[in-house]
Amino acid sequence: MIVWRDGKQIKISGLVFDRELRQWRCPTEKCDAFCCKTGSLFADMPPPCTYLLENKQCWFHVKGGMGAKPYGCVQYPRSQADVDHMNRNAVGDFRCYLTVSEV
Repeated sequence: MIVWRDGKQIKISGLVFDRELRQWRCPTEKCDAFCCKTGSLFADMPPPCTYLLENKQCWFHVKGGMGAKPYGCVQYPRSQADVDHMNRNAVGDFRCYLTVSEV
């Protein structure tokens, strides 16, 4: 998927197309929603994100699509450095499988 961020065109690899939702999403069945389990929507709240559903999908994404997700969640990860930083704390197979590169 190609997107614009900070005036740059970047490519995000590793997303899967969800036929039911009819849109691209993170492969949470593979990563176990690692970013949502190790972070939260609000800085003053401890992880995991309170909007993470039992099926490892985002409540906002399921209810209203990508456009309904909070801005910070839609924009993350912004770079491969974000993915690498998050994965430093990963244990076993539960990690972010996305790759981010400038086009």
